[in-house]
Amino acid sequence: MFRGTVNPTTGRLEWALQDRDVSSEDSDLSPELARSQYGDMLHDHQRNRLYRLALERAVGRMQSSGREAHVLDIGTGTGLLAVMAARAGASRVTACEVLRPMVKIARQVIAENGYSDVITVVPKRSTEMEVGHMAGGQRANILVSEVFDTELIGEGALVTFAHAHKHLLERDCIVIPSSATIFVQLMHSEFLWCSHKLEPKKSPVDLRVPSSWQKCPGPPSLWDLHVEEVKVPEQLKTISQPAEMVTFPFHDPDLSPDHSAPPVVLQASEGGLCHGLVVWWTADMEGMEGSLAAGSASATRANSYQKRRRCECGL
Repeated sequence: MFRGTVNPTTGRLEWALQDRDVSSEDSDLSPELARSQYGDMLHDHQRNRLYRLALERAVGRMQSSGREAHVLDIGTGTGLLAVMAARAGASRVTACEVLRPMVKIARQVIAENGYSDVITVVPKRSTEMEVGHMAGGQRANILVSEVFDTELIGEGALVTFAHAHKHLLERDCIVIPSSATIFVQLMHSEFLWCSHKLEPKKSPVDLRVPSSWQKCPGPPSLWDLHVEEVKVPEQLKTISQPAEMVTFPFHDPDLSPDHSAPPVVLQASEGGLCHGLVVWWTADMEGMEGSLAAGSASATRANSYQKRRRCECGL
């Protein structure tokens, strides 16, 4: 299994492979689960509200067209989205989860909410599933999933959605979220840039830093920080208009796992040295054709989910 560990040099969370048996639902992962993001996700009221509303609309649309709603929940975790789908009136829900201890938790949550006869939990990765693993042995007509990270597709979302379209979903299915867009802005911040360097300090003891030591960024990678963590507004200034980098059409039945976009050129709108980028993404949560576009770069509309903006300082 992979376990999140903090690199003492960079201070960043990294995933380390551990030789540990998690094939049993009785495996004790209490310490890992306590430090995981499951709690944050369960308490993210904006996210949960938008997923619930999107599922209610999608199930209602299927029912109004005379079709039963069969929902596929990829990466069900605690079973929250699967229960939402059942409460919305889905006839069948197939929920898959690869981590066996979470499978046990999901089944308990589903049973305590009285939906064991509606929701089938499959202890597999979705990319290991075939139609025969689905409830009723049939493809689903609604897909709901939250397999996104700060970078949007870093957890393999494109591969996951593309495989589901090809092997597990009806061609005219509803996908929640139906699409997602990444935005970017140029950033000027002496405060953040100084976090990468050792500067001479004048104090009762004059400390001088050898020039070869001044730059100590750690590995040649990106250092990210949520914008909200910069408490003094003057310490971070955007110096360009927001630009759309790429949109991923998760609803497209022909979605390619190699989906890409042309380079984006950013034009500074005011003076200042560019120290890095502010990056965020929004997801269209209506999950059906004709929905409003994802929220704008500066504000999130009622039907879109916006991931927290983060700073990235290039080294």
